Amino acid sequence: MVGLTVLDGNRFYVAGPAGDAGPGEAGLAGGAGPGEAGLAGEAGPGEQGFYADDVRVLSRWRLTLNGRPIAPVGSTPDAAPVVTVHGQVPAPDRPGAPPVTVRRRLSVSRAGLAETLTLTNHATGPARVLVRYGFAADFLDLIEVKEQSGMVPSAPRRGLPPLSTARRWLGDGPGWLLSAAVPGFAAAVQICFDADPGAVPGYADGATYFEVSLPAGAGWTVRAAVLLLGDRAEPSPDPAAVLAAAEARTAARQRDWAAAAPRLATNWPGLAGAYRRAVADLGALRTPAPGSELDGSELDGELLPAAGLPWFMTIFGRDTLITCLQTLPLGPRPARAALRALAALQSTVDDPARDAEPGKIVHEVRSGPITRLTGTMPYYGSVDATPLFLLLAAQTWRWTGDAALLRELEPALRAALSWMDGPADLTGRGYLEFHRRSAAGLEVQSWKDSFNAMLFADGRRAESPIAGCEVQGDADAARLGLAEIARAVWADPALATRLESDAAALKARFHRDFWVDTPAGGHYALALDRDGARVDSLTSNIGHLLWTGIAAESTVDRTVAALLGPELFTGWGIRTMSSADAGYHPVEYHDGTVWPHDTSLVCLGLARAGRYAEAGTLLRGLIDAAEHLDGRLPEVLAGFDRADTGIPLVYPTTCVPQAWAAAAPIAALTATLGLTPDPGTGTLAATGAPPADLDLTLTGVAAHGRLWTVTAAGGKATVTPA
Repeated sequence: MVGLTVLDGNRFYVAGPAGDAGPGEAGLAGGAGPGEAGLAGEAGPGEQGFYADDVRVLSRWRLTLNGRPIAPVGSTPDAAPVVTVHGQVPAPDRPGAPPVTVRRRLSVSRAGLAETLTLTNHATGPARVLVRYGFAADFLDLIEVKEQSGMVPSAPRRGLPPLSTARRWLGDGPGWLLSAAVPGFAAAVQICFDADPGAVPGYADGATYFEVSLPAGAGWTVRAAVLLLGDRAEPSPDPAAVLAAAEARTAARQRDWAAAAPRLATNWPGLAGAYRRAVADLGALRTPAPGSELDGSELDGELLPAAGLPWFMTIFGRDTLITCLQTLPLGPRPARAALRALAALQSTVDDPARDAEPGKIVHEVRSGPITRLTGTMPYYGSVDATPLFLLLAAQTWRWTGDAALLRELEPALRAALSWMDGPADLTGRGYLEFHRRSAAGLEVQSWKDSFNAMLFADGRRAESPIAGCEVQGDADAARLGLAEIARAVWADPALATRLESDAAALKARFHRDFWVDTPAGGHYALALDRDGARVDSLTSNIGHLLWTGIAAESTVDRTVAALLGPELFTGWGIRTMSSADAGYHPVEYHDGTVWPHDTSLVCLGLARAGRYAEAGTLLRGLIDAAEHLDGRLPEVLAGFDRADTGIPLVYPTTCVPQAWAAAAPIAALTATLGLTPDPGTGTLAATGAPPADLDLTLTGVAAHGRLWTVTAAGGKATVTPA
C-alpha cells in the first residue's frame, strides 16, 4: 500500500502521501470548483477512503490549492490515530520555493475523521489561495471495495438491492449530510468546516471551498469534521466538539497502552525501533469487541487486536488468538478481552451455511451491509481457532494465575473441548480435520487458508477432509493446558488425567502417521488428506510442532536442520514452503512467502527445544528485515533469498500494519530470552540464551500481578522483581 494510514481500531483512513483519498474529479457531476482544473489521469480509488465497521463511508476526500493537490514534503509516522502531512502550495509559474507551506493534521477516532489545515505565507507580499475540499461517500461494503480493487472476483451486491445514496446541504454550521439506505441497512456522515476569518466560503455539489487572502508572513486555518452518524442520520449541532472529545479519549487510551507496555533499552538499534513500532501499531489496531462500544469514561475497555489494515480490520479468531499468544509479555489485557469476546461469539448451533457447530470458536466477524443482509456472519470456518482458544486460556493462566477468569470461562472452554473431542474428528482417525460445508466457505480452514495451500511435494492439491499437522500440535498443547486448569482451578482431577492421557496418545499417533522418510533424513508432513495419505511437502508448519511440543524428541535435530536449511530459511525468515517442492513460488501467498508471525512461532518452537542459537538467528533476520522497512514488519514478505535481493521484498497486497506481524519481534525476543512464567510459584524466569552481543533491559514485564525486569548480557538472561 502506497501512502499513509490513520487509524483507531476499525475506524481508519487510507490515503495517498499528500493525505488525499479517492479519484480526481474531472468529468464527475459538479466537477471542478472555481479556478480548479480537473485532476485527469489520476488512478482510480482503489482501497482509499475512510472506513468504519467494514463500510467505506467516505470514498473521496481531496484537498486542492489553486486547483492543484499539495506537494508533500513529508509526514509523521503513519498508522497512528494522528498523522501530520507537511507540504507546499505548488507555484509552477514562479522560480524558487513556493511561498505558501501547508500543514494537514489528520486524526481518526471512534467518532470520525477530523482535519486541521494550516497555510503559512512565507513571501514578502500577499498571496491568494483557493482552498477546495471535494468529497463523496459511496458506503460500499469492504467486500465490494476489494472487488473494485481486483482482489476478489466481482459479485455485484450478490443479488441485493442497490444502495440509495443522498447528499444534502444543511446550511452553515451543520454542513453536509451524506447518507445511504437499503432495507435492513442505513448509514450517514456529516461534513462541516470551521474556518478562520479572512476567507470567503463557497459551496458546490460535493465540495466546499474558501478564497483565502494571506498577508505576508500570515497564517490561516480551516478545521474539517467528518462525523459518523451511524444509521440515525441525525446531524449534530457541533460535530467538531464531538470529534475533539472522541480524539481526546483515543489519545488517552493510546497513552494508557504505551505506559503499560514494558520499556526496552538495548544496544541493538533495529530491535529498539521494531519494538517501539510494534507497541504503537498494536495499540492502534485494538478495537472493541463486536457489539460493544467505548463510552466517554473508559481508557482501555474491552479492546482486542483487529487482524490487519485495510482488509481485516475486524475480529478474526485465529489472528486475534495468535496475536495475544505472541504478546502476553506486554500484559494480559488483550488476552482477557479476546477470551471473553470469543467466548461470547462461540457457536451454540449447527449451521452448515456458516460452517458452525456447537463449541466452535468464530473465524471471522463482519458488520458491513452485505454480511448484515445476507446473514453469512459470524463465520466459523476455522479448524484451529478452537484449540488456540484453549491454548490462550492456558497461557493466560500461566502468566496471570487469574483463577476467576478461568472459572468465568469454564462453560466456553468445556464446550470447545467437546467440539474437539467430537465433531472435529470428521473421519474417525483421531485428528482435528476440516471440510467446508458452506458453499461460500473456505476450502482450506487451517492458518494457510488459500485454496492452493495444501500441496503435495509434486504440486498436487490435497483433497479434504484434511488434518493439518500444526493443528494437531495446537490440540495436543490445548489439552495439556486445559488439564492444568482443570486440576488447579476447577478441582476436576479426573478431567485433567483424561486430558493428559488423550494428549499422550495423540502425540504417539501423530508421529506414526505424519512422519515422512526422505533421503535428507525425513520431516513431518504438512497434513493427511482424505485417504490418510501424507501431504509430503516440506513447510514452515513443522516449526509449530516444536512450539506446541507434539514433535517427538527423536525428530528435533532433523526438524531444526530442515528449518534452518537453505530450502526454508531465506535469511529474513522461514518460507511457508520449501524451495525444492514443485508448488513453491516466492510470491505465492502461502506456498513460498515468508510470514513474520510464522517465523516468530518457529522461533518460540526452537526456544522450547533448547535451540537458542537458532532462535537468535531468526530474531536477527526479523529485526534486520524490520530495519529495512522503517521498523515495521508487514503481513507477508516475498520468499526470495536474502543473498539474492539484499533487501526484504514485500508481498504486493500485504496488510500493513498487521497484528500478528507487529507482534512477531515481541514473540521472537520472548523466545530468545526464554521468558517462562510459573503459576505455581507466581514467578517469572528467563531460561534462554540470547545472542552474546545483545544487551538489553526490559522493565515492567507483568506476570502474576507483579512487574519484573528482564536483563540480557553476554549470552545470559536474568529476571528480577521491578
